Amino acid sequence: MKEGYIPWIKKELSISAEIQTLEKLYNEKFLDTGLEKKGKTFKVFLLATDSIHSIVACELIKEFLEESELQNISVHFSREGTVLKGMKIDDAEEFRQSGIMNLFEQVHSIWKGGESSENIHKKKGTIKELVILNISGGYKAMAPFMVLMGLLYQIPTVYMYEGEEELLEFPQLPFRFAFGIMDEFQYFAKKESFVLPTENSSEGKVLRTLVNDYHLFSIDKESSKYSITALGDLFSEFMRRNHLESDRVLGQYVELLMYKELSENRPYEDRKMIHSREISCMVEGKEIESELDFLFDHESAEDGIIFYEVKSARLLIDFGESVKTQILKQLKILKHLGEDVKQAVLVIYFTVEKYQDTSILDAWILEISEAVREFSNQSTEFAVKYMELKLKPASFKDSNPYLALFSGKNQHRFQPKPWTIQTTEQHV
Repeated sequence: MKEGYIPWIKKELSISAEIQTLEKLYNEKFLDTGLEKKGKTFKVFLLATDSIHSIVACELIKEFLEESELQNISVHFSREGTVLKGMKIDDAEEFRQSGIMNLFEQVHSIWKGGESSENIHKKKGTIKELVILNISGGYKAMAPFMVLMGLLYQIPTVYMYEGEEELLEFPQLPFRFAFGIMDEFQYFAKKESFVLPTENSSEGKVLRTLVNDYHLFSIDKESSKYSITALGDLFSEFMRRNHLESDRVLGQYVELLMYKELSENRPYEDRKMIHSREISCMVEGKEIESELDFLFDHESAEDGIIFYEVKSARLLIDFGESVKTQILKQLKILKHLGEDVKQAVLVIYFTVEKYQDTSILDAWILEISEAVREFSNQSTEFAVKYMELKLKPASFKDSNPYLALFSGKNQHRFQPKPWTIQTTEQHV
């Protein structure tokens, strides 16, 4: 079927927007910048939509480029690894559910310079700064998502109009997802039932903001349910890959607030407080190590030690098993070091008071408590403290609430557990 096409393509280069744009990129971004002289390779990754026509087109482009006079070029495409399953124009639901996410996954893999479906890269991060998205080919429906990915990951995105010789490059504007809505989005995305809350309830108002202002969810009035949109899927994946980094920033800030709070109020008058204490020991010939956010030591070994671990409510809900494992690991190290632990305290912080359902949080607290008691044979008390963070002037729609952390206008306080427990400290 493909026989005879290569000679024809060579005579009619304008027939392929992908080839036209690639040759332009090769000349302007590779040759003119001196990368070829530095021994670099011009790598081309072809992504095919889920159709035989697109697959054959990619194979023809790959063959043409490999037979061309372009130097230091490598072209990557395979029917097994770089076909975007679900990327079909005749099935909107499959396009939304799997096509867009597969596109995102492939672009993310290339951008990271990590191992793709073809095991192309062996070292992570090797080509991140050189990646360019060429959106000249493919379905028009793909273009908005490709541009959005380029903005999110700060990847140059180019397009060439038919009959034109100049590349159109989309500027790298400092756009980001609104970090302030991450917790709100995640709450609704993780619910077992996507039943629509009443319009005037606090949940209903938040959900409709996510629907009307951000288009992360859509509402089906007939079934009284909501569903995640394709943009919501993209946001969910982006949040999964990147939110922990911002959470660490907030975590460090909370630890400093805790240090200030504990230094001023001195809950343990006869104990010395140590912030960020590294601990380690040898177990069966292997070193295991951890870190205690706060350690309260006593001159008398008989009184035992007290340590605090600081975590966000969101982290505990999503990664409760990891939090439990970390606390048990800390107890194990301290036991090997001959330390008697009088009390292990989990400090849970949150930024907004909203939803009534804290069952997942409660379940993890109970499970961690039971694990601590079992490990220590009932000798270690497990307690929970709650810390509310009021970030001003950050609000629900702020692009990045962490910018408000150092504004000097924030209010933070230890308070009763939101929604249910009415004591500042909960002994489980």
